[in-house]
Formats: sequence, structure tokens, C-alpha cells
Amino acid sequence: MLTHVFISGLRVYVDHIPTAYTTQVQVFVGVGSLHEKNNEAGIAHILEHANHLRTEALPDKQAGRDFQDNNQFTTNANTYYTRTNFYARGPHIAPMMEYLGQVIARPRLPADKVKSELGIVAREAKTYLDNTDYVIEYHKDKLMFGDPYGRPVVGYSDKLQYEVEEIQRFYKRHYRLDNMAVVASGKATLEEVVPLVEKYLEKTPLKDHTEKALTVPKPVYGKAGEYGLAIPQSPNAKIAINTILPKGLANKVAHSGGVYGVAARIIWEKIFKTVRDDLRLAYNGGYYISRYNHPNAWFAGTYITCDPKKVMVAKNALATAMQKNKTDISDKEISKAIKAVGGQLLSSLDSIESRADMMFKKLESGLEPMSIHDIAQEYMDLNIDKVKVALNELLDTYESGSRYTLIASNEAAIKNIKRVKFDF
Repeated sequence: MLTHVFISGLRVYVDHIPTAYTTQVQVFVGVGSLHEKNNEAGIAHILEHANHLRTEALPDKQAGRDFQDNNQFTTNANTYYTRTNFYARGPHIAPMMEYLGQVIARPRLPADKVKSELGIVAREAKTYLDNTDYVIEYHKDKLMFGDPYGRPVVGYSDKLQYEVEEIQRFYKRHYRLDNMAVVASGKATLEEVVPLVEKYLEKTPLKDHTEKALTVPKPVYGKAGEYGLAIPQSPNAKIAINTILPKGLANKVAHSGGVYGVAARIIWEKIFKTVRDDLRLAYNGGYYISRYNHPNAWFAGTYITCDPKKVMVAKNALATAMQKNKTDISDKEISKAIKAVGGQLLSSLDSIESRADMMFKKLESGLEPMSIHDIAQEYMDLNIDKVKVALNELLDTYESGSRYTLIASNEAAIKNIKRVKFDF
């Protein structure tokens, strides 16, 4: 991987693949829902939409689509907790950077179009409410970390009524060159990418955005315990038992995700085997480390989906499976997991999209991207002893940490459990 840093602070990372026919280029903007004030919920996501409505050179969205088709590339964008991602994929880097530069550095926000788009985003927000897993995830986050960590990235459907001036202020505050990075993986070389980034991002009105951005607030940790979330007439009970990762452990996971990924897989396999193969209790169940928001608010935990009448049995099964992980993991199992995860990683290195995503995820965690060679080498250097240390850290955290249990099911299954219900 080759890099370039402009005087402004804008960073460029290029993973050149000589045999590739296309390039995936992503522009990382370090702003997401965690940077919003309480009265700005959803505005980062709205801005991502609004940026595409009209630009200096593209009078409307159809002109943008025509430009994409005529230059053989596809593009999209998404917003998350800590960042906004604008990306394009195609055989020619120049028109992709030109388009991304228009959308990011030269947007126009026509009031009538913005008002119409607010209605579309509100409808998007309502659509998510039909997704039970989505609702459960945000309840878990809000229980553990409060707002803005437990606030939907898309905001609240009935409160998306921002004026253009508010969106513009947010744009100028956060869309700054020192808050951006360009990641390119595939056909393009650093020598090709840097002049284009300079032309379409560096030497643009973005250089005048100097207002200090808001920092991510610290979590407000909720009270640990067991909570019930009513999902009327649900034929399932979804149980999640989570513990917050201490900051030191979260930092280790961020920097050395490979070894913790192997450890998490081992724990997941033990739980899955217990609840599905041995007890025939559930179709799915397992363990995971949640790293999708901010390192201040990462957690790990177990989960299972079962019959609402078997909630107690399921909770006991998860506890038993986790206890087995302390005593029943053999060197042979660890060695197998290292090979399995390593095989998946090496296979993914053949994918332009996966390689770009690996670099991008480091930026999401506030870290410098690793070269593809270093990522592969990290896995090749894994051994049984390193995985055992990671396993013990994860299991000790689960055993000794405060636990947040959320059971989402019908009224009968949670009748004796403290209820929780947040407005989305």
C-alpha cells in the first residue's frame, strides 16, 4: 500500500493490483451520527442524500446517473456512526474522482429538492421499524451507552424537518480536508490517484472549511440487568446477553483484530454446537464482538433465537456453553480455527471490494489502514498461545463484566421482566 498526505491533512491510500481491470475508490468523511447534537439527529445521513441532489456541474440526480453510465462506473454512499462513505467502482479512475469531487466538494442544496428528499429519508426511517433485528440492536445500544450511541443513524422519522441552512452549517463544520481520506484499491496507481484527488478535492472550496468539528461524546452507561422488549405476536424469543469491552481490550481488538476474530469464532462454534446440535434448541445462536460503532462503545456477547416458551432453558444453555469455553478448548480446536479464519482471509484478498473494505474499517476505528501484506502477515503469525490469551481475555470479560440482557419476544415470554421501550 502506498500513501500520500497533503498539507491540508487530506490522506490518500492506494492498494494497486496490477492484474485488476477496475478500481474501487472510497472517500472517507469522518462524520456520522455520533457527531450530531441532540437537535441534529439524522442530519449526517440527510446530508449524504442532499449532496447528490445538485452539484456545480450536475444539475440534478439524473445528470449524475447519466455521467456514471457514460463513464462505466457505479456509485453509492452510506452513513454510519463515525463516518460517511462515498464510493465508486469502475475501470477509469478519472471520471470517478471527478464525480465524487462534485458530490463531496461542490454540492448545491436547492431548498425544494432538499424538502422533497427529507420526505424520502423519513420514509426510509419508518421502513426500518419493520425490521425486528434493527429495533433490537438500537435498544441494546441505548441500554448500554445512551445517546447518541443508541440513536438510529437515520434519525427519527417524525423529526426530520431541517432547514437548508442547518444542513449547510453541519456540512461546513465536518466536511473538512483534514477530516477526509481517499482509499483506492485495484487498477489505479498512486501516481494516477494523487493528482486527481488534488484537482477534485484538495483544490476546492473544502479548503475554506476550518470550523472545529464536534468530538464524539463519552457513553453514558446504563444500568446492567435483564430487560424485556415486547414484540407483539412474535413466534420467537431473541435473547442477547452482552458485556461492554473495557477500553484497553477494545484498543487491542482494534489494533489486532485477527487474533480476537479467531477467538470469537471458537466461542461462537461452541455455543452454536450446544444450542443447535446438542440441545436442538435453536436454529441459530452464537457469540460476537460488536465493533460497528465507536471504540468507546464496543461490546461482546452471546445471542440465541428460540421458542418463547424456552427462554429460561436458552439462557441456561448459553451460560453452560460459555463455561465450557473456559475448560474444553483443545489445542486442536484452536489450530483448526486459525486455519479456517486464515483461509477465509486469504480468499478475501482476491477481492478488490474486500481489500478496500479492510483499509476502510481501520479508518472507521480511528486507525491508519494496514497494507494488505501486513494484514495477511498478522494472520500468518498467529499461533495457539496468542489465541489462548485472546480467548481468556474475552471469556474473563464476559464472566466478570456487568451483563446487559435483552429478551425480545411476545408479552407472555417477558411478563415477569422489566420492560424497556425507546421511541424510534
